Amino acid sequence: NDLSPKIIQAQFTNTTDRLGRGHSPNWTLADQVALNERELLEQALKAHNNNRTKTAKALGLSRVGLYKKLRRLGLMDRKKEPSSVGS
Repeated sequence: NDLSPKIIQAQFTNTTDRLGRGHSPNWTLADQVALNERELLEQALKAHNNNRTKTAKALGLSRVGLYKKLRRLGLMDRKKEPSSVGS
């Protein structure tokens, strides 16, 4: 049972990701993979309070591998969010 090209195109037109950003129907698979990878890394970093060593271990990556991905996806320069110590 094949889907018609119109149905497939409609599925990818004007869609938004979990962060509310629009996706272009002209995005490549590599673009989509990079977006998903970036979102996963952002969530993992947040879950581990931006501790990159713990994040890498949780994701099954070496610390160096995580740093390479962060650099490639433009996440390397992110500053740690201020902690709420004493609140």
